[in-house]
Amino acid sequence: MKVLLLRPNSIMKVWPAPIGLGYLAEALRTSRGDEARILDARRWRLSDKRLAAEVRRFNPDVVGISALTLDSPDASRSAAVVKSILPGVPVILGGPHASACGKAVLEDPNLDYAVIGEGEETLVDLMNALDGGGALDAIPGLAFKTPDGPVYNGPREMIENVDALNPAWDLIGPENYFSRLGKHTQNRFIKHRKSLSVFTSRGCPYHCIFCHNVFGKQFRARSPEAVTAEIAMLKDRFGVREIEILDDCFNLSKTRAAAICTSILDSRLNLDFSLPNGVRGDVMDEELWNLFKEAGVFRVSFAPEVASPRMQKLVRKNADLDKMRQSIAMAADRGIVSMGFFMMGFPTETYEEMLMTADYAARSRLHFALFMYLNPFPGTEVARMAGTGAMDIRFKDYFHMPVNLSAATDEELHKANKFAYQKFYMNPRRLASAFKVMPKNQHTAMHLLPGFRLLFEDSVTF
Repeated sequence: MKVLLLRPNSIMKVWPAPIGLGYLAEALRTSRGDEARILDARRWRLSDKRLAAEVRRFNPDVVGISALTLDSPDASRSAAVVKSILPGVPVILGGPHASACGKAVLEDPNLDYAVIGEGEETLVDLMNALDGGGALDAIPGLAFKTPDGPVYNGPREMIENVDALNPAWDLIGPENYFSRLGKHTQNRFIKHRKSLSVFTSRGCPYHCIFCHNVFGKQFRARSPEAVTAEIAMLKDRFGVREIEILDDCFNLSKTRAAAICTSILDSRLNLDFSLPNGVRGDVMDEELWNLFKEAGVFRVSFAPEVASPRMQKLVRKNADLDKMRQSIAMAADRGIVSMGFFMMGFPTETYEEMLMTADYAARSRLHFALFMYLNPFPGTEVARMAGTGAMDIRFKDYFHMPVNLSAATDEELHKANKFAYQKFYMNPRRLASAFKVMPKNQHTAMHLLPGFRLLFEDSVTF
């Protein structure tokens, strides 16, 4: 069968290579021999008219759409475009938004199925059922429509052997993501335009109340050999010079993280690496930082989120903030660019506690920091704590206040946010330190102006 896998055009400005769709395409190709095509409408900024033309040209038997909650309205619009051309073709929604909202997404008349959680095995089973008339209610991880309304079959067991999974890089087309000025990576500071992302693990055992749970709470790691082999292939086949590792918790196992660094060194890849999604800073040590630096890691993120001990417990981050501060200093000592992620607006959080977060960031040796407003996405614990599934909130970005769940007024929340930015960045010593270590190129310059605007404005899109 011909399967079109689509990432919709959306308000999101960043367009990293759609690795998730690549994993799905490879699963379909390997397990069933399907003819899969990946269409990244966000990368090419396809209008509805141009999307319609691409759908007609490929004429698929099935269409799968992947969406975050932020671009879920765009996914719905894309599904409507498909149905207007091919009304009989099944349209499947997957990705974080489907996993967060479950069968509720099927209230959209243009969606027929939802794949919830990891999609590779569920999508293959669904395709087999559509191809041969199998029973839909026997497929774990699937939601589908019935005359009595949408039905969800329950979760599927997570894939244990993640070494067996590979993205169809030839269908992704890495060369389309090597733009000199385009925002084609999650990393705001890149050294080389030929940069791609990889996953070395799935799952995160922590229980932060603001996180989606697509890959589950069981940490499943790829072997250092498999990771190194994929990176070497990307270098040899596509000329990649920089890798960003997108794991939720790359260093959960310090032994494995060290083994990957050692394997990279032994393979003499001579690449640069970044960890834009963050490391668990309070479990790092000097030895692992030394290996990171030697292996080519030049940029990492930390995620303290909040500085109040009460809020650390409430959001279930439970980070050791003193150890994290020491870890940030270790990274700075090695000339590694460091970014800090902080959030404001949690339920019951006071204005004074927001200022504690601002103070913690300002006293750290972080080079850069983002102070984001809480987005209580559907399916997260914080949305349930707020007494709503957050289905009626229109999410825009992390720098826009979609709702205020805190104990502070809207004015106080906004004031605390701007105060945090100004206290952090209006520090000549920090600016000099950041300038010394950051890559100096057009990509960096492109992000500096929006970053400066955050000192005074909300809803600045990078």
